[in-house]
Amino acid sequence: NEEKNDILYIRYDENKMKYIYLCTGCDMAWKSDISS
Repeated sequence: NEEKNDILYIRYDENKMKYIYLCTGCDMAWKSDISS
């Protein structure tokens, strides 16, 4: 029985392009921002 881990990402800061990532299999969450 293998569980499939999916990653969901939600943008929470429109101006700075910041995202929070959520793992559906392990219930882990982390933040990241993309700046270029």
